[in-house]
Amino acid sequence: MKCFAIASTLMAACALTESLVAADGAEGAAWGYKTNDASMASPEQWAEHYPTCGGSSQSPIDISVTAGCNSDERSLTLSGECADFNLTQSDESFKASVNGGTLLICVLDLSLIGQSFNVWDVATIGSCAVSANDASYDMLQFHLHAPSEHTLNGKALDGEVHFVHSNTDGSALLVVGVFFEAVEGGETDAWVASVLDAMDTVSSNSTVPMSLASYSDLVNTAADAHGVYNYPGSLTTPACDEIVDWWVIKEPVQLSTTDFERLQSQLKELHVTDDGKNARPVQALNGRVISTFN
Repeated sequence: MKCFAIASTLMAACALTESLVAADGAEGAAWGYKTNDASMASPEQWAEHYPTCGGSSQSPIDISVTAGCNSDERSLTLSGECADFNLTQSDESFKASVNGGTLLICVLDLSLIGQSFNVWDVATIGSCAVSANDASYDMLQFHLHAPSEHTLNGKALDGEVHFVHSNTDGSALLVVGVFFEAVEGGETDAWVASVLDAMDTVSSNSTVPMSLASYSDLVNTAADAHGVYNYPGSLTTPACDEIVDWWVIKEPVQLSTTDFERLQSQLKELHVTDDGKNARPVQALNGRVISTFN
């Protein structure tokens, strides 16, 4: 997984990269989603190797659609286009990093999974950001999960995309979650279709540039039409750092069952998925408040 930082904040950026891809075990045991594979820790075992995964503010969670503190106006605001991405295939998901302004990339060396982080390249990153509760964050990347990690009234949806944003020093993240719903005979959202097309091309040793419609348009349209849930939580992969301000869009974007099968087929090729499934089970709410914004 790639993460970006202005050169003057490289140390913080690399620390954030390690957190985001501890997924690959730089500081602990190899992990994954399979429950019957001795080569990796299953989600139920993550806390044994990554203690924060057993914390009190973990993600994902089950969201009761009738619960929460209702507010008329949300503070979440997106700006910029972020239409150009570089798609990579890692061991547990497909991730797309923003492309566009001169920044330094920290990247996990895929030939040394769980062993090392290398500075790989100098690239460019687009100008897009998100603000919430008087804090500002820059877009880093998005990645895919199937089925969804968050659930609604105990029910998982077909998939979920996470748009990951960071503050300037990497000490806080804001993640926007958007559900996918497979519909028989349905029409796949154009943004999703473009991602699926790129997934057909990318491999573990290649990067595919993508030019998509603005992700902020996708999120804003869905949020304005249906509303959003907000709560404090964590990364959903080890090391499970509890530094995430979560914003989960209430209603899913649509894709056809045929295109959903394409997504499942791609995820099945990834080593750590459980027959294509890469969703962490929901975690206890532990008194946290879920706010709803309409």
